[in-house]
Amino acid sequence: MLAVQALERRTFADLPKAAPGFSVAQVSCLLLLPYRMHLDMEPVSPRLRAFLSEPMGEKDVCWVDGISRELAVNLVTKGFSKAYVLLGQFLLMHKDEEEFQKWLICCFGASECEARRSATCLKEWCTCFL
Repeated sequence: MLAVQALERRTFADLPKAAPGFSVAQVSCLLLLPYRMHLDMEPVSPRLRAFLSEPMGEKDVCWVDGISRELAVNLVTKGFSKAYVLLGQFLLMHKDEEEFQKWLICCFGASECEARRSATCLKEWCTCFL
């Protein structure tokens, strides 16, 4: 929660200082994220901003925006315990958001909203860090 609050208070001047080790592209991606979203998409949630604020590392799958507690339990029981494992599946599907959403819904019982938000989260993370 503190990471989300800290990220929300950052300004253009202090974001690079608050993100040592980040490339200029990664910092600019974080700064421009709210402006890159299309008008028909949901606004950027604090949880999405927090997920995109740093490299994935060893984050649990529940850190991915759109993953509810129930969905996280379903994912973990089938071997998707880390966010990078879920990202790997997204990449195996060639970053095809529709295919990934159908997979989450069919295999794990995700709602359409959960599937959409999760796919968007991983797509945005790829845009920022790959």
